[in-house]
Amino acid sequence: MWRRRSGGAELKVTEYGKPHRVQFRAAERLLANAAGRPLPGGAATGAPSPFRRIYMVGDNPAADVRGANAAGDSWRSILVCTGVYKGSAESNDHVDPAWRA
Repeated sequence: MWRRRSGGAELKVTEYGKPHRVQFRAAERLLANAAGRPLPGGAATGAPSPFRRIYMVGDNPAADVRGANAAGDSWRSILVCTGVYKGSAESNDHVDPAWRA
């Protein structure tokens, strides 16, 4: 439908979601607002986090863990050994290791 309406132009798409940093900054912004400590200028400014630690608990090393590990110094990833992840806590994930499993 896009190509027909645009005369065949290629649609440029930007995808957002885990593990992209923008999702973790949005979550951080929501947490900061709920705590009464809004981020100056919003989530996209790269303002320092008002939190010493934020824990991301997830079952997907490629999304949850990778995203938290890349989100900034205040973020810590915790891998739960249920759902997507089929390994054990002792094995962690070798490609995207969590801070704790």
